[in-house]
Amino acid sequence: MHEYEMIHEILNLCPMNHDRDQFLEEIECDDLDTFVRSRFHSEADLKYEKTIHPDGSIVYEVFASGMHHRFTFSEF
Repeated sequence: MHEYEMIHEILNLCPMNHDRDQFLEEIECDDLDTFVRSRFHSEADLKYEKTIHPDGSIVYEVFASGMHHRFTFSEF
């Protein structure tokens, strides 16, 4: 089981509001794709892009129900 620090950002797409909500969690997980999809299990139109950065961090850009979420995972 891998241990990650996860930053979950909810980005506000409204042009008049540039604030974001950020949440920090420590998680244990073997399959990040399944973990991210499970956070949106009731979403039929879930779309996401996964990027692996040279520093080893893994970023998911998730679009669900008109909202943009960003998950950044850094392994311990």
